[in-house]
Amino acid sequence: MSNQQITPTNYFSALESAYYKRFEWLGKLRAGFHARDVTGASSLLKTNDEDVEIIGLATASLKYKAFDSTFANKTDLTTAIDATTKAGQAKISVTNSSGATRWLADLAIRGEAIKRISGGQGFIHDSFKDRRSIRMNGRVPLEVGNNFIQSQSHIRKVADWLWKLNNTEKHIYTWGDPGSWMFYEPGEWYVLNIDAATETYNTTVKCLSVNSEVDAHGIGYTIVEWGEIQQNWVFDSSYLTKFMIGGAFPQDNTVTAVVVAAEDYTGEDANYICDGTNDEAEINLAIQWVKGAYGGGYVLLTEGTFNIGAAIEMLSGVTLMGRGEGTVLDRNCNDYTIECMGTDGAEKPDVTISNFKLTFTDSNVINPIHIEYADRCVVSNIIWQSPLYDAIALEYTDGFKITGCTVIEPSAIALFVNSSSGEISNNLIEGNNVDKGSVNLRGINVVNVLDSSLVRIIDNTIVNLVAGGTSGAHPILGIYVQGGESIVSGNYINNLVNTNINASSNRCVGIFVQADEVRTKIVNNYIKGIGLTGDIGTGYAVYGIYMSGDDGIVSGNTVANIRSYNGIGIYNDGDRNVISGNHATDNGNLITNPTCEVVSSPPFIIGDGYSVSATTIGRSSTAKYKGTYSYKITKTNAAGTGARYNFEDRDTAVTNDMHGLVKPKSYSVTLWAMMPTTGGVSDLAEYRFQFYEYHDAAWWSVFNVALSSYDTWQQLGQTITLHGNDTGILCRMSFASTASINEFGYIDQISLYPTNVDNTHGKNFTDGGTLSVVTGNSWQ
Repeated sequence: MSNQQITPTNYFSALESAYYKRFEWLGKLRAGFHARDVTGASSLLKTNDEDVEIIGLATASLKYKAFDSTFANKTDLTTAIDATTKAGQAKISVTNSSGATRWLADLAIRGEAIKRISGGQGFIHDSFKDRRSIRMNGRVPLEVGNNFIQSQSHIRKVADWLWKLNNTEKHIYTWGDPGSWMFYEPGEWYVLNIDAATETYNTTVKCLSVNSEVDAHGIGYTIVEWGEIQQNWVFDSSYLTKFMIGGAFPQDNTVTAVVVAAEDYTGEDANYICDGTNDEAEINLAIQWVKGAYGGGYVLLTEGTFNIGAAIEMLSGVTLMGRGEGTVLDRNCNDYTIECMGTDGAEKPDVTISNFKLTFTDSNVINPIHIEYADRCVVSNIIWQSPLYDAIALEYTDGFKITGCTVIEPSAIALFVNSSSGEISNNLIEGNNVDKGSVNLRGINVVNVLDSSLVRIIDNTIVNLVAGGTSGAHPILGIYVQGGESIVSGNYINNLVNTNINASSNRCVGIFVQADEVRTKIVNNYIKGIGLTGDIGTGYAVYGIYMSGDDGIVSGNTVANIRSYNGIGIYNDGDRNVISGNHATDNGNLITNPTCEVVSSPPFIIGDGYSVSATTIGRSSTAKYKGTYSYKITKTNAAGTGARYNFEDRDTAVTNDMHGLVKPKSYSVTLWAMMPTTGGVSDLAEYRFQFYEYHDAAWWSVFNVALSSYDTWQQLGQTITLHGNDTGILCRMSFASTASINEFGYIDQISLYPTNVDNTHGKNFTDGGTLSVVTGNSWQ
């Protein structure tokens, strides 16, 4: 059907052909019956060669697709269908009461096809046997068939009835009574009730003969002979009905692919149609069918939303495949969305889960996909939208592959693998800079890798993860590998931020490898922007790459802008590691307590100290740029004399103290500042961020910058290059002499990090291990 415009409050009915002409429909109204009737169906669908006739449609509903003038999908039309007034006809209506123009792109009557299977196909029930008779007389089969068997339940009852009818002893009853009972007719069936003191016996009988004798002087006497057909029948068989070879209902029985349609899908090519409630029931039936009939096959999900009320149960050899982002599985239960649960020695191998999106109406914290003992399983092209726990947990599985997947805003571990071997490749983990709070947030987490196993973590992208905690260990890790021989190669990791590091076990690391004798290769990765808004102290780990293992190789990696701590680090229990051909630059903040979150000390240049002149400085929660606190600087002297806070340990202008900085290198010197309207200086020029250098017998201003507006956080500072003749530097926040006593301003997120300074400050590479081989690296 071509796209048709519906103006507000228009009404049309498919029963009246005039409306077809008015809307100039180019095609017929479609009814979603059977995949074999669909032109251009998937190549995985084969034509059914059994003799099947569609004789009706059950649970019919009207489906449509509509959009507005911007081609955005709309679902605000009202539909109605009348399929009961006239047999074989349907009257439909679509009403637009939205008040806006709508374009109708597709319209379909969809329901469950009622099929009649004839010929040699269908069902077979061969459980009833008289083995004694077979031994004595040979096989004497009873074959009964018709075109009206609809289900397994139906054939089970028919078989039970026929067996009892033909294989149980029958009685002959003769009954006589005065009078002429001529209304009984031989050949007709009746119900015979026999009442006695101890029982009431009811049976279905056939009238065999009626003999009436009458004399001239009496009313006569009638004798009726009855043949028992069957006692009042009660179905009590526990035998199962079997599908004949090539026969099934209602599925296409000669294909290895079964199509399952969502309730809101308007297409035709479906073998199962979901009703929008507990849609896993139809999906699981399809999985069982392809597994049972062929030992494996394809279960294909259409576009639309499947509402999942319990876990989808994967079976060996089965592929569950959607049609991309348009296929949505929405979890509405405290259960996995999909699970594949084998056991040791009874694995469920060769499972594939592919090509759809997972969303979560239910808020319970549980993995959407859980896999155990499923060797050679593949999870590909899945999109997780804000999973509430690990997006996937895969355990005890050899030869797995997780590839091409996208995890958006993970809340814990995006991809978790335990005690397994395989490949994690070409996945995207995107946090969108959403702060997940007090969680253990990791992109890829691989643990308990055996020495004989191998996990390849290749060409993944992990970006914009933000989280932190108030106590305990809440590490933010891009890739974590614990144990075994693994390869971490070609990954891109950018902008991982821990919002509140406050315990010695906390970390924020791009790639972290941990365990003895790991022999892991970390090669050709690009890592930048690993940092924190919480403060860092002794024992904390904020690195681009952090190796805590033996006999590893760290080679060909680029690590940049790790502003909080170090680019590449070998921990003190790392032995015999090779660090070669890496490029690490612009790493490490040279400010202690740069984020103002620690109460013990205000920020200052590492290894130095701070000093004040007519100012006080204290941590404040009244205003902050990031985190919970900033530092408030207050002027303590009256107007007429200036005041300052120094990020180095000398207030006086000492001409021979570089405070650890190296000439003629470059540094980025920045902070965030805010001046309140109430309590702040009357003139913004009275509060300035300043940097001076001393050379050639004079102090020179490198920058001297002020805020441009009140009550707004602004970044001050710049990248500088120290003069080759420098012998001293000063870095300070300054109040002008015109500022009044008790006026104040705020600072936050102070940064002094080296650019192209080689490894002079030990921030591009630090080696705490033993017998390390360090060669061919570039630290600037």
